[in-house]
Amino acid sequence: MNGRGTLTIATGTATLAAGQVGQCAAGAYVTISVVDDGCGMTPDIAERVFEPFFTTKDVGKGTGLGLSQIFALVQQLEGEVTIASTPGEGTAVTLYLPGPPTPWPGRCPRPCFRCRPPSHRSYRRRQCSTSSSSRTIRAC
Repeated sequence: MNGRGTLTIATGTATLAAGQVGQCAAGAYVTISVVDDGCGMTPDIAERVFEPFFTTKDVGKGTGLGLSQIFALVQQLEGEVTIASTPGEGTAVTLYLPGPPTPWPGRCPRPCFRCRPPSHRSYRRRQCSTSSSSRTIRAC
């Protein structure tokens, strides 16, 4: 993107047939898509983006580890990653992660934070720093 353009991050769900996307088994998947309207990539570059240490950036500007680590994580979770890119139009990377199993028949066998009343939830505090300020966030 060379520092300019629009980057869109979207989540969703998909129901896939076996082998519809890579080696995905049939079932429900959660999707995370990252789409930009940057310069795009040629097919020979797009083929290599998941290789460790592959980068199109100048020396000292990046290590080329980001997409290879995402690829490894998604594979470990038995999901898939797709990439679509057109030079001059941008790139779309979509992660397909296995969705939750079918809903529990009744209550959870072990009460979790979703099942307990709010008064029984326990929270821990974490500090989240940004470049211009600090804020406290709650996490279960």
